[in-house]
Amino acid sequence: MKWTVQALQQARYESLHFDENVLLEDQLREHQDVRAASLVSLKGTATANRNVFTFQFVVKGHLVLPCSRTLADVEWPYEIKGQAHYVPEGEMPPSHLNEEDVFTYSGDVIDLSHMIQERILVEIPMQVFADKPTETAAPSSGKDWELVSDEKNSDQIDPRLADLAKFFDEK
Repeated sequence: MKWTVQALQQARYESLHFDENVLLEDQLREHQDVRAASLVSLKGTATANRNVFTFQFVVKGHLVLPCSRTLADVEWPYEIKGQAHYVPEGEMPPSHLNEEDVFTYSGDVIDLSHMIQERILVEIPMQVFADKPTETAAPSSGKDWELVSDEKNSDQIDPRLADLAKFFDEK
């Protein structure tokens, strides 16, 4: 998802259409909830107006996130439509542009991967629920923790309090 400024300058006269599939799994898995990610499909057009490059795009793919109830894997599809405006570093963007959509570039190459990754991570919902209960149960133990049921726990008497049970038996 990299374009040279020289190639994008051609978009002044005619829009540049793109359709790419990119693997961003390593970058997306840095987020604590992302367990896996598919190829990211990026389609759109690029236009140029002086030194401002505008990208209209649609990003599609899916992430595997933990279910909020059971921690089981849930496949979450996404389709994000948006636009991004790239302005040379140090220049003021035109005032009519939405500040959230303005990014800067320096050098001869514009790379969209960081912006796309950011857009995907912002769209991740706070809670995801599985549609159907899965046959694979949630994990019952993990690093430094274990699930304990009430029945199993109620049979055990805390050894520190065992002598208190004898207190009423003596009288």
